[in-house]
Formats: sequence, C-alpha cells, structure tokens
Amino acid sequence: MSILNTCSGGGGGYIPLLNYFPIGPQGSTGPTGPQGLMGPTGVTGPTGQPATANSVSCGEMTAQGLGLNNIIFMSPRVINPFSSAPITNGVGTSLASGNMTIFSSGIYLINCTISGFGTQPGTASFYILQLFKNNVATNGFVQIPTSTNSLPFETSFAFTDIALAGDTYNVRIATTPDSSTGNFQINNCIFSINAVGGSQGFTGPTGSIGFTGPIGATGPVGAVLGQSLYGELKTSTITTTKIFSALNVFQGFFNLVTGIFNGVTVQPNPSPTPSRFIIQETGIYNVESDLSFGVTAGAGDKTFQYTPFLNGVQAGVGQVFEIGGAIQSVSITLTFLASLTAGDIVDLRIAQTIGALATISISRCNQILILTSPVQGPIGPTGPVGPTGSNVDPRIQSGVNFGDALVWRPALNRYIPTNTNFYRI
Repeated sequence: MSILNTCSGGGGGYIPLLNYFPIGPQGSTGPTGPQGLMGPTGVTGPTGQPATANSVSCGEMTAQGLGLNNIIFMSPRVINPFSSAPITNGVGTSLASGNMTIFSSGIYLINCTISGFGTQPGTASFYILQLFKNNVATNGFVQIPTSTNSLPFETSFAFTDIALAGDTYNVRIATTPDSSTGNFQINNCIFSINAVGGSQGFTGPTGSIGFTGPIGATGPVGAVLGQSLYGELKTSTITTTKIFSALNVFQGFFNLVTGIFNGVTVQPNPSPTPSRFIIQETGIYNVESDLSFGVTAGAGDKTFQYTPFLNGVQAGVGQVFEIGGAIQSVSITLTFLASLTAGDIVDLRIAQTIGALATISISRCNQILILTSPVQGPIGPTGPVGPTGSNVDPRIQSGVNFGDALVWRPALNRYIPTNTNFYRI
C-alpha cells in the first residue's frame, strides 16, 4: 500500500508535496472507521490415521475333556465350564457360565469349533450346536455328525451379528427332532467373538492460522472413522435339494437369502446364475462358509468338492471330503483369504467327484465375506472463520485492497483509493 499527496504549482505541473513542508501540530483524532476486512479461514488439519489392530474388541474361551450327559430334547444344554480365556480385549468372559458379554456396540464375527465323540440319541434324531443371544436361539447353528457307534466328530460354525453393549452370547447342545436323551464327550471346544469394524483413528493436528490479524480459535479437526465392508448369504428355513447328474460338474447355490452387508453387493440369484458377491473395494478379504447336508439317494462311498469360483473360473481346491458307510450326513467349513479387485465376482460351488451319482438335501449353507482392514473415512468439516483482524487505521476507507494507491481527502477526513495516484487542489 502506498500513500501519495500531490498539488498543482504555478506552472500548471503537479509537484509532490512530500517533504516540502514542516510537520504541523497533531490534528484531532478523526471518527472511527468501519469494520476491517475479515481474515481468511484457517487451513483444515490433515486426516487422522486409521485404527490399529490392537484396538479391535475380541474374546476367546476354550474347554477340554468336558462330558455332557442327559441332553434332553428341546432343552439345550449350555457348554460350561470353560477352562481358560486366552483372549479378552473389550469382551467379557465367564468360564463358569460359558457366557461372553459385549462391551461396545458393533458388528461381530462369532465362531465355535467343537470336537469329541458321542452316541446318536435316536435313530431319527441328531445333535445341534447352536448360538444363543440373551438366552434366545439365533440362526447360528450346525448339525453334529454322530452315529450309533460313538464315532468321533469335529464341526464348527461362523455367524455374523449386530450386537449392542451388554448383549450376552453362549453356545448350547440339544437333540432334535425326537425326544431321545443323549450323552457325549467334548474333547476340545473353542468359542470366540471378534469385532468386524475398525476403531476410532488418531486425531489429526490443528490447522494453521490465517493471514490477516489475530485469528480466532481454529475449527475442530475432522473425525475419522474406519468403515468395514462385508456381505452375507445364507440358507432360508426351507431345506433345498441338489441332484448330481454327472461327476466333476460344479453347481452353484441358488435362491440364498441376503444377510447383513455394507460396501459389498450381495446377489441371492435364482437358477441358473449362482448366488454371489460383487466386490466394490479392492483389498484382502476373508471368506468363510459352513455347509451341512445329508445324502438322500446314491449308494456306496462318495466324494465331494466344495470350492470358490472367481469371475466364473475355479479358484483353488477348496474342501474335498468323503461320505460313506453308516454316516450319510456331513457338516464342513471352508475358510480362505483372497486378494480381490473392485468388480470381481465371487461365488461358492459344489461337485461330486467319485461314486454313484447322488442327491443331497442341504439344511444349511452360510457364506460371509469381510474386508480384513477398514477403509478410510471422510475428512471432517472446515473450521469456522476467525474474527476480524485488529489495529486497522480508522482513517482508511473500508473496502481497500492490498496494493491500492491512496490519496487524502480533507473533506472526508480519510484516505481513499485512487486510479490516477494524485489529488488536484
């Protein structure tokens, strides 16, 4: 900003007045000028870092050598007591009662793996391993494949659920569908609960201060929340049948039911298109499934293969298992990690590879897909504008800009902008 005073001389030219006259006495103070220009907004702080793995809520309990006797029809027996809780982080564990309690609301992945041996409670009955929430049965269950000869078994289930703080979970054993009473021995049981979503990220640093004058308090930094991506497909309450007309021909699963999902497209398609997942965000995904079915036609030993398909092409071996002899039903799990790109299509299929062509009755097929790390949340809002800068000269007219030439107007008792950089007296 520059200030120019000029006047006219006798010859008609303009002579600068600067330094030509002695300094006079101090004049009276002029009226206060209008409000100064508002300072610019402070710069928003950068986004906070995503949550670390150490902050994820999780809990696990284990039991070994536990005998459960007199398991009664329609009276589920809670698995307890557990012997140890090797993992407790944000989830309460009770070894004596077999309960795990949620401390923070969110979406959780719940797993239970059990092995042992037991006598089939009746010729038309079997055992069920089922998840209970607040003493109410959930859709998390699996049939335990026992026989009349006390053969050993191993099975598991995986279940996703939206939980509130204070919700309590446990796993129970029951016999169904007749009124027989059963006994069996648990060699090993692992019951675990893991939070799916990321925790709160670190707070970003405070934004920089504006340019003009003292700036007011800088606005709050934007919050960063990790966002989980997941999808679920599952069977309905109706048992479905699948007929194998040729060996080594993979068949998809049709008319599954949509479970909870976020950031993953879930398609429960009818035949002939398999029910499937469509990826929206590139990353590493955990894919898990549990499958239970019985053979209703086809004699002798039979071998089946349960495997994933990526964009319509078989991706890996999956699970290969055999059914034969007195056992004509099976419960299996399939778990794997996959590096997937946005737009990829993932589905699971089954084929019979050995034996007389079979017909199977599917009682359960749950499929879940979860991104292993949260994606970045949105940037927070811009902070509020600071107050007007101080120490503005009241003699300068409001609305001037940096670099303007000013000229003194005695009648107005102030400096004003000028385009010609002089004032004619």
